[in-house]
Amino acid sequence: MPREEVTAILSTTDRQMIHRYLALHVERLEESLADQRRTIERLEMLLTAEAGEHDPRE
Repeated sequence: MPREEVTAILSTTDRQMIHRYLALHVERLEESLADQRRTIERLEMLLTAEAGEHDPRE
């Protein structure tokens, strides 16, 4: 969470504003996680293609 948003949350008693900032933060975290999952899926596809599609569990 950007420092400015932390400061805004700590300096207000407006529950709606606090909720909005926290909801925005959660949204950014979820987007980041989705990006990381896509990256891992692409990496797995590349690695398994290079490994000849061999399933290591076999």
